[in-house]
Amino acid sequence: MAPTPPAQRPRRWGTIEDAAAEATVSTKTIRREIAAGRIYAERIGARRIRVDLDSIAGRPLSVAKAAR
Repeated sequence: MAPTPPAQRPRRWGTIEDAAAEATVSTKTIRREIAAGRIYAERIGARRIRVDLDSIAGRPLSVAKAAR
């Protein structure tokens, strides 16, 4: 009998707003990071995106500074 693989911890999913609140950045920054592939997210509908909150935990996000 083959051994069973260890149980993976379920991912924590949230909205873009949830991810922005957790990372203390704007929703625009979260969208930019998703587009760049630095945050994992999945589209679950025509206008619904769910973000893997564990993909942002403990990692600093780059925040663009406005040119003056």
